[in-house]
Amino acid sequence: MVNVSLIKSLPELDSLRMDWDRLAMGHWMRSWDWQSQWIETYQGKGKVRVLVAEEGDQVIGILPLFERYRPWTGRTLEMVGSDKICSDDLGILCNEQHSVRVAGAFADHLLGSNELRWDYMDLDGIRANNVAMNAFAEALQNRQPIEIDRRTESSCWILKLQPGPDGDHIWSTRLRKMVKLAKQEQEAGILGFRTAATPEQSAKDLRIIEELHQARWKSVGVSGCFANDQFTRFVSAYVSKRWTKETEIPATAPSVIVSTLTWEGSEAAGALSFVNGNTLSIYLTAMNPHHAEIKPGWKLQAFLINQAARNGLKYVDYMRGDEEYKQRLHCEPTPQQRWVIPSPRIVGRVRKAVYETAKHLRDRLRSQSAPVETETPARAN
Repeated sequence: MVNVSLIKSLPELDSLRMDWDRLAMGHWMRSWDWQSQWIETYQGKGKVRVLVAEEGDQVIGILPLFERYRPWTGRTLEMVGSDKICSDDLGILCNEQHSVRVAGAFADHLLGSNELRWDYMDLDGIRANNVAMNAFAEALQNRQPIEIDRRTESSCWILKLQPGPDGDHIWSTRLRKMVKLAKQEQEAGILGFRTAATPEQSAKDLRIIEELHQARWKSVGVSGCFANDQFTRFVSAYVSKRWTKETEIPATAPSVIVSTLTWEGSEAAGALSFVNGNTLSIYLTAMNPHHAEIKPGWKLQAFLINQAARNGLKYVDYMRGDEEYKQRLHCEPTPQQRWVIPSPRIVGRVRKAVYETAKHLRDRLRSQSAPVETETPARAN
């Protein structure tokens, strides 16, 4: 029999650290390190609502949720790791063999227990092919006449590296000339590329990336990711932890890569990336708008991709966002979804109607105003 318990605070979760990473199954944005930092950053904005499934004395599933009160949707459950942090591939933590039983137990608890009262679920960052989450959706609908609005969001994009004889990635004909020019500019001392090798340099270069990112989006009338206090604090804290030697950080945790590009001594572009297993995940990029004519974003990509290929990595994960450059790099998309689920109670249905009306009015107003940053931080420029 699967028993479900509810955990309501970060200190209570600490005992789950090892089980959490075991059930994350190598997905670094589901890991304890990433998600506990998210909870620590956001805990003043809502309440921890983590469901834990146990069979006997073994933890076999975790559903990391966070409750926030919203004027239109009331008590709203979200995935830990969502919001401005834009984590990808979120969902239930469990082995695939336990997916159906764990998903069913969580559905029973959410629909039948008075311990966790909710009006709305807004679950972002779900892969369309996520086995456990699809089992969860099916379980909810089998138990109650519940509506699940599966909204197609930006896809996640993966580039499969193809090392050539020199170790560099084999580039398409269209991009080969640009890559060759970047190498020539580097050899001539005009273009510089570095990866931070110390905690101090990492912190300094991260501030440079923040400044470039904000300048780039300010130039087109958008606030930028770092205008959000939670995003800024989360990134700074998480990157800082990656440099520590503390024993609680597992050896399997991703390593941080903070890279910058210079043009004639001036900062031109930068990227925050993570290496997890055989994959380089490019989480955030930035570009100096004053150097737009030299295409610093593309030249930064050339260095990052070639470096990954020479280091023996197999993939570059560009994460969510359907920017055109990912198609030019011949990346493969994986669809992601956002699930909007009103409570089957009357209040849930009423709140859904109110929310949809407010959203329609907001979208109309936005279409008539300045551009708004709607994509993930993992973007070129």
